[in-house]
Amino acid sequence: MDPYNDPNRQSYPPQNYQQQPQAYYPPNQYPQLTYPNAQNTSYNVNNNNTIQYVPYAQQHIVELPNDGLRALDHGWFQFYKILLYISLALLILDSIGLINALIEGGYGRFIFLFGFDMTIALSRLVLVIVQLQAMQGRDPVKAKIALTGFLIYLALDPIYIFGVTYLMYGYLLPVYVARNMIGFGVFIVLVLIGSIQVYRFLKKNLKPNDGYQNVTNTV
Repeated sequence: MDPYNDPNRQSYPPQNYQQQPQAYYPPNQYPQLTYPNAQNTSYNVNNNNTIQYVPYAQQHIVELPNDGLRALDHGWFQFYKILLYISLALLILDSIGLINALIEGGYGRFIFLFGFDMTIALSRLVLVIVQLQAMQGRDPVKAKIALTGFLIYLALDPIYIFGVTYLMYGYLLPVYVARNMIGFGVFIVLVLIGSIQVYRFLKKNLKPNDGYQNVTNTV
């Protein structure tokens, strides 16, 4: 007998797949996948079905001090920087000139004076570099070092120049004195006064606990 045509064969109730219970999620409450290695991130789904990144923690933002220190890069201070760069170039040329004078015998029997002259020229060159670093780095300590060095130079260099000249020749030419006095006057106007202003500005506007960070990509 064919088992498929047996009238006594037990039948099963029909399956209604359309009436099976379905999972329903309210809007904006879809199940979220979690990953154990993911940190500080979450994703929200809004009504427009777009995914937005929502960080749990924000990074600290670097803030520059709101004290007007950027004025050192503008106006009169910028002009003073240009003067310092010009002084730097002149001091380099002066050092080269001293070396040439030594080679050509310009010091005569007073060769030992070359060491003093070169020391003074290099000291001024270093002080100008320190002054530029103080302005660039907003450093009142370096500004004070540069100012102190300029004051020492202004006090000692005239004594050295006029004293050595008098010991070598026994007299001082008025033209020589006038030329050096004009040089010291130019130094006071173009370098020393500017150094005083820079130090006062940094001391007034930069508190001891403040820090300055350059957040540019170039140096």
